[in-house]
Amino acid sequence: MKTKEEKNLGVIIEENLNPKKHLNPYNYKKNEKIITFLNNFDDYLNEEALWNISEEIKPRGGKKK
Repeated sequence: MKTKEEKNLGVIIEENLNPKKHLNPYNYKKNEKIITFLNNFDDYLNEEALWNISEEIKPRGGKKK
């Protein structure tokens, strides 16, 4: 029995070797709520400020004041 396509380990091998099925196998849409949520992270402390706060809470042998 000959098949026109076969899926093996997530790779689809078609008889005509057309890559269309690999280009976008997921159906998703742009979600403005998620984009807005991710863009609001600018309001939080940067990495250095968080590190300084964590040093105040639990010193790790770093800088001495």
